[in-house]
Amino acid sequence: MSKSCPVCGGVLDEFLQMFSHKKGCPYSARKVDMVNHPRHYNVHPSGVECIDIIEHMPFNRGAAIKHVWRAGEKGPAIEDLEKARWYLDREIRRLKGEEMKALALEELDDEDDG
Repeated sequence: MSKSCPVCGGVLDEFLQMFSHKKGCPYSARKVDMVNHPRHYNVHPSGVECIDIIEHMPFNRGAAIKHVWRAGEKGPAIEDLEKARWYLDREIRRLKGEEMKALALEELDDEDDG
C-alpha cells in the first residue's frame, strides 16, 4: 500500500522518505520527519495530525483513537485495532471503578446520616 500526500496526492518514496509532490503543493519541500511528524499520524485526508485531536482527551481514549487513526499504516491493522480495544477496555474499567467508588462513598454517607 503506497502512501500519498494528503494535499496533492504525491506518492511517498519509502527509501528517501520523501513525497514526489505535485507542482504547487505546500508540502513539496518537506521531508518526512519521523520524530515530529511521523507519516502514520499524517494519513488522514483532512491533513490533520492525530496528536492535534488526542492531546485534548484523557490518555486511554486518546491512545485508542491514535491506534484506530493509524491502523494499517505502521503495521498490521488488526494489531492496531486490538490495541485500541485494549485502551478502550482499560478506560471502561477505570470509569466503572470510579462509579463504584462514588456509590460506596454514597452508601457510607447514608449510613452516617442514619
